[in-house]
Amino acid sequence: MSLLSPAAAAFNALPGAVRAGVWMLCGAAMFAAMSGCIKALEPDIHPLQAAFFRSILGAVLMLPWLLRTSSTILGTTRHGLYFARAMASTAAQIGVFLAVAWMPMADAIALTFTAPLFVTLLAVPLLGEPLRARRWVATLVGFAGVLVIVRPGFAAIDPVAAAPLLGALGLAFVFIIVKKLSATEPTERIVFYMVAYMAPITLIPALFVWQTPDWHHLPWILGVAVTANLVQFFITKAYGAADASAVVPFDFLRLPFTALVGYLAFAQVPDPWTGIGAVVIFGASLFVAGREAKAARRAGQAAADGSAPKGA
Repeated sequence: MSLLSPAAAAFNALPGAVRAGVWMLCGAAMFAAMSGCIKALEPDIHPLQAAFFRSILGAVLMLPWLLRTSSTILGTTRHGLYFARAMASTAAQIGVFLAVAWMPMADAIALTFTAPLFVTLLAVPLLGEPLRARRWVATLVGFAGVLVIVRPGFAAIDPVAAAPLLGALGLAFVFIIVKKLSATEPTERIVFYMVAYMAPITLIPALFVWQTPDWHHLPWILGVAVTANLVQFFITKAYGAADASAVVPFDFLRLPFTALVGYLAFAQVPDPWTGIGAVVIFGASLFVAGREAKAARRAGQAAADGSAPKGA
């Protein structure tokens, strides 16, 4: 018996919400480490090139799993949607990479919390979902939090602040597309085609800024790929352990972890307005996520009862 077996058994015996919190804590720590690796590369390696290295090395690290599963998951008729998902994932990845490389890291991460707000807006035209008054108000409050961070009229607006918003918008498209794909496609196939498409897609912008890496860049490049894969692993485990409504609040852990890395490694002191804006954005996003979870539960109950769900 492995020495870790008793600890693993004890961990698995914990309530799902507790296990989800631990997985998200690990994911937040890995996200902060990934951000630090991107920032460390930035003086010599452009974020667009780092995004390509993350994609191609992430695929290489997943190769053993892909070789075991690809023969059973290649068949699909939804390549157009898979390509759209890869493009959205590329936009999200590039937006985040540019942001953490060129902005104060805490500001960059705070602005990415707008992703659920973009999902709320995109679900109306793309999924035909209604947008009711409370969600409208929450969405507007959330985007007001963006203004708190960038403070137009009170501070010079850095155009780079658009990068994390691009990342959040790309992530919102990813959520919408994966929701469509998951109706017919297994998770393994969705992951496989994301990896297959993203490596060549991210290579194209990387070629315009290419600098041949030196040996001293290699630990940071590998760090980006490894930590990014671990982020995906931990988040997947968290969502497998508990409902989304129990997992989402822990996403806020990315901010203090990333701010700590920014402070210790790059002497970045977070602006108090960043914390205030982040709380506003995340609070609004959390409200929207809670409404979505309640609506999903009502829809499931209505389907079981054979009745129409009430509005959220």
